Amino acid sequence: AVTSSPACSEGDGDHSDRESVCSNMSISSTLSTMSSPSKNCSGRSSRASKTVHLSVSECSIDVEQQGSSASPKTQLCTEFGMLCGASGHGEGLLQCLTMYGYQTPNKLQQHTIPLILHYLGRQLGGRTGSVGKGKSCIVLQGPPKSGKTSTVVLSVLASLDVDLHMPQAILLTSSPKLDLDKYLRVFTLMQSINYVAFNEDGAEGIDEASQEVKAARTAHVLVGHPRRLLALLSSCASLCLDNVKVIVMDDLEAALHGAPLREEEPPAGEKQLQPSEKQSLRLVGLPSGDKRGGVAPQQDELSSSMAAPCSPMEDVVQIARVLECRQYSLNMAGTYNIREGKEASSKIRVIVISEPLVDQPSKKILRVFKNSLMKKKNLILTENYPPPMKLIKAMKHYYAAAPPSEWVRVFAGLVQSLMFPRALIFCDEPDIGRYYKEMCDLGIAVSANLPGAGENGATASEIQRKAVQDFTSNRSQFLLTHSEPAVCQIMLPKVSCVFHFGLPSQMPSVYGVRLLPLEEKVAKDAASIFLVRPDGAKPGASPPAVASLGKLFGITFTDMPWEFLSATNA
Repeated sequence: AVTSSPACSEGDGDHSDRESVCSNMSISSTLSTMSSPSKNCSGRSSRASKTVHLSVSECSIDVEQQGSSASPKTQLCTEFGMLCGASGHGEGLLQCLTMYGYQTPNKLQQHTIPLILHYLGRQLGGRTGSVGKGKSCIVLQGPPKSGKTSTVVLSVLASLDVDLHMPQAILLTSSPKLDLDKYLRVFTLMQSINYVAFNEDGAEGIDEASQEVKAARTAHVLVGHPRRLLALLSSCASLCLDNVKVIVMDDLEAALHGAPLREEEPPAGEKQLQPSEKQSLRLVGLPSGDKRGGVAPQQDELSSSMAAPCSPMEDVVQIARVLECRQYSLNMAGTYNIREGKEASSKIRVIVISEPLVDQPSKKILRVFKNSLMKKKNLILTENYPPPMKLIKAMKHYYAAAPPSEWVRVFAGLVQSLMFPRALIFCDEPDIGRYYKEMCDLGIAVSANLPGAGENGATASEIQRKAVQDFTSNRSQFLLTHSEPAVCQIMLPKVSCVFHFGLPSQMPSVYGVRLLPLEEKVAKDAASIFLVRPDGAKPGASPPAVASLGKLFGITFTDMPWEFLSATNA
């Protein structure tokens, strides 16, 4: 029994639109739209974009549409036969759904499929719809097993023109689950829809003469890892991309959180660090005096720490930029339309699927990701992240000047001389792999978040996830990683000590980004140790890189006493 109508609000106060939008919504859902005005060149307020929010049970859908003036008017998809109508394409899809036990759409599919189809320029029954020409970004969040991925895949398949044998949709995921691939395999079993998968396999590039690239030229859908698809779109000039209208990013949490971390027992014979070893920090005999500190273990540390770098998100942003540049015929037609006073061609739609993001850092990265897609600018880059200046001013900064070939030995000397808690080692040098091997050879308990695939067919994402898991679960004392903002700000647990194996000369501000994982509560006891080349240093003076870094952040570096570098002096 219906006891009340769903809540709904329209930013411009159009009551008739509000009623028509919600006329077919069930009591369990809530839809609201809001317009975002902006100033035009004459100073008058003009509508820049419209946001739509839809809540269905535990799931939420947020849409941002540029240049849109009309609210979405949709009806519920109460049966799968409404997806494509009576066309042969629809009959084949319906047979696949019936074969695999899909009887009727669930609540999320009923409300969300029509909404997604609207923004893809389609309607239920295979009819052509109308939508604004600006960009749109749809974010669908919901718990596992809620039907998020199947909902989006069905919407994309229902929007395809099966008679057009060219790529029309690009589906991306960095998760090893490969749900997109599985659903495509099921839903296209009895249809004339072709798709080609480019999953992460460790390959460095794309061979344009390969069979998969040849098949991609006539496939309706391209699916795979963002890194592989970016390589495909960037290198294969013969691939026509004029008809691609939607990009789907599945499992966003895999690019942020990785797989859920579990408290597992270490293998037999493997040493696990004791809590006292990871919680205490003691630097003895330094010119500034003895330093002791600790980091209390976070109660939700294992469950909330991230386990994969944000590079897949940057790849998605780059894919969107490559697509817009390579849609030659659309760009030309849009140019002529603008010159004639008409609207340009419709822009690419982006759909992001994720489990609910509840912590503030993850929400921030999602906002940055959305803005990057909407503004054609990669805002995920390091220079867009302000350093934690309050923390930087309060903590201690040390440096040790040595050739890069000696950095591991210097680090080993410090490890032997001083009592360190678990610490992070940041390195953006090409020799990061060699440094990791040297540490392992010296018996240092270190895990590494390195690029590239590993042994036994393990993907880079799996290796990176395991490295952070080992560090977070206290199986390794140190983690060697790179300086991506999401790695620094979100993925890593809080620590009280950071090492720097060099610093990118073209971007010294990354030093501040690397300090984001430090615990602010014990900032006065936190330490940052910078291993730097001695190039250009005058007698009795610090290297130029240290001096310029001190000026940049307004801090003072203390030279690390060589008596602590026993491994180097041995």
